[in-house]
Amino acid sequence: MPYLCFYDFYNIMNLRNVRNVLLPTYRKNSVLDITPGFLDEERISALILDVDNTLSYHDSPTAEAGIEDWLLLMKRHGVRLVLLSNNTKKRVRPFAEHLGIPFISMGMKPAPFGIFHAVPLLGAPLKHICMVGDQLFTDVLCGKFAGVRTILTEPFHLEDDRLFKFKRKIENMLIR
Repeated sequence: MPYLCFYDFYNIMNLRNVRNVLLPTYRKNSVLDITPGFLDEERISALILDVDNTLSYHDSPTAEAGIEDWLLLMKRHGVRLVLLSNNTKKRVRPFAEHLGIPFISMGMKPAPFGIFHAVPLLGAPLKHICMVGDQLFTDVLCGKFAGVRTILTEPFHLEDDRLFKFKRKIENMLIR
C-alpha cells in the first residue's frame, strides 16, 4: 500500500508545488458530465466519489436528479465505484446502500487514508483510479496526497455556512 513519507510531504507542501497540488487533473461542471468515453480515453477504470454536493445536496438522504441513472451507466460500463465521505456512517450508509455502492465514512479527507482503504474495494491500481469531488481542500488534496488523478466538479448547491463560503471564495481565487 502506498504511503507518504516525510520527504514526500515536504515536497508536496513546498510553496512551489502548492499550486500543482491544489489544481485538479480535470474539471467538470457535474459528475453527470463524466462519460464512459472520457473514462476510456483517460484510462480510468475506477472512481472514488465524494457524497455531499457531488452526488447529493449536503446531508440529503437522496441523490440529485440524474445521479442514479448516471451511476447505473457507470456500472454497466464496468467502472468500479466507491463513495468516500468525511461524514458519519449514520449519514453515508443509507445513502450508499440505496445506491448499491460500497462506502467509506469518516474518510479524514484531505488525508489519503480513505483512498488507501478504497483501493482494495476497487481492485484497480492507483494509476487507473480517479477521485471526484466538489472541494479543492478536501477532495482534490486527498487525491493528490494519495497519488490518484482528480476531477473537481461544481457543487450542486452552495452552502450557507460562513466557513464554507470562505473556503469557496479561496478555492475560486486559486482556480482562477
